[in-house]
Amino acid sequence: MTKKNLWTPVLATALVLVGLVIGVVVSASLTAGWAGTALNQKDWRLELTALDERIANLPDRQQAFVLVAKRVTPAVVTISSERKVRSSDMRMRIPEEFRRFFGDDDLPFDSPGGEQILSGLGSGVIVDPDGVILTNNHVVDKADKIQVTLSDRRKVDAEVVGTDPASDLAVIRVKEKGLPSVNFGDSEAIEVGEWVLAVGNPFSDVLRHTVTAGIVSAKGREGLVAGPNSYEDFIQTDAAINPGNSGGALVNLRGELIGINTAIVSRSGSFDGVGFAIPSNLAKSVMDSLLKHGRVIRGWLGVTIQSPDDMMAEQFGLDRPTGALISSVAKDSPADKADLRRGDLVLTLNGKEIETSQDLMNRIGMMAPGTEVTLGILRDDRKLDIKIILGERPENLGEETAQAPSGETGDILDKIGMTLTPLTDRLAERLGYEDEQGVVIARVRGGSAAARAGLRQGDLIQEVNRKTVRSMDDFNELIADYGPGDAVLLYILRGDTGGYVAVRIPE
Repeated sequence: MTKKNLWTPVLATALVLVGLVIGVVVSASLTAGWAGTALNQKDWRLELTALDERIANLPDRQQAFVLVAKRVTPAVVTISSERKVRSSDMRMRIPEEFRRFFGDDDLPFDSPGGEQILSGLGSGVIVDPDGVILTNNHVVDKADKIQVTLSDRRKVDAEVVGTDPASDLAVIRVKEKGLPSVNFGDSEAIEVGEWVLAVGNPFSDVLRHTVTAGIVSAKGREGLVAGPNSYEDFIQTDAAINPGNSGGALVNLRGELIGINTAIVSRSGSFDGVGFAIPSNLAKSVMDSLLKHGRVIRGWLGVTIQSPDDMMAEQFGLDRPTGALISSVAKDSPADKADLRRGDLVLTLNGKEIETSQDLMNRIGMMAPGTEVTLGILRDDRKLDIKIILGERPENLGEETAQAPSGETGDILDKIGMTLTPLTDRLAERLGYEDEQGVVIARVRGGSAAARAGLRQGDLIQEVNRKTVRSMDDFNELIADYGPGDAVLLYILRGDTGGYVAVRIPE
């Protein structure tokens, strides 16, 4: 063995020991630096930039969780709100099946009268160092007083910049400068299975800055919030969120804000593994509009739409339900001027596929009025491209997304389980159909295909498979082409709301 070989192990051991010492010193230095960090420190932005760079180049995912938590938690605040309510209004409870974490569900409701103070607790995310905070509308809704607790435990008053009930978002502001903030990420770019962290204040102020980890379970969730004008495109996650987390941050492993924690689906009222966040792209669009205009300005087509079901898709010759079916077109609206028609099926927007009516509504709503868009539609078995210049969505707009019933007429009518009657002047007056045409459903047999489809007595059938029905003769002629096993697409009017229903004729 040579002299060189004898010294090799010794040198290697020495180098390892030196590396360990350096690592310990660096680690201790970083820990000490963070332990002494306070909100009034002048160099927040340099600190955050340095962390962003480390996170971006970090191969160790476990260490990423640690650094991201340190990066994000100082920018997540506690929001306390108070509002005066009458005792008779105190029973406005959160539904058991869909808690929204306002934190007021267990308050006493047996006051003899007068006004009481209703307290609420939620979370918020600082998105601008000059005191701009993004949160949920339901956290600050109708509040008379809003107080924010910063990460150094200072309590400061906040004012509402603007709210948007349609997306359940709100922007508030505090009179503080140089605050730690979180950068927006691209929520469209996240993928199912990607790791995320949720930060907020579950249950009480005592548990503020709780960090939980999970993955993106699904994207594009909808149908969770009551109301036809709600803008829903939720990110679903299994990162634990609970009452009090509402308005908190959902971030990726780069420390970027990709969602605002908003809701859970739970039988117990606490986390059951299914939580939802509003995507950051939607949140930023709403925030920018609120900051600039004090309200949200959205693009508008002027149509009532619904999502096709399986049988509707069959009628259109599609292999699966997709797109947004137009149920009505508002007079003189952008859609009317572009000759969009009832019964058109919108398949694409600017070349990108439309999955559901909510998908179309969300994407149009994020565009500015005056924007020209191209809709790819299916009409009478022909595909067409129609260019439309968007208008501005009116405030207090009525139902935009139809919640039409869904599901399944001598012998055919009996199989379906309903009877029809002509629309007489007297019946039209009684049902409110004076200026309409069609045939009226006189009776629906319990348990029948018609009943399962959601058809009701008093519904006015105006189309069969997109062909106009003016009389019983029209209806009988159109339905004669169909037999057992076929799906029939009906357009019905119920009160002042119209929509499509697909019914399959039983064997």
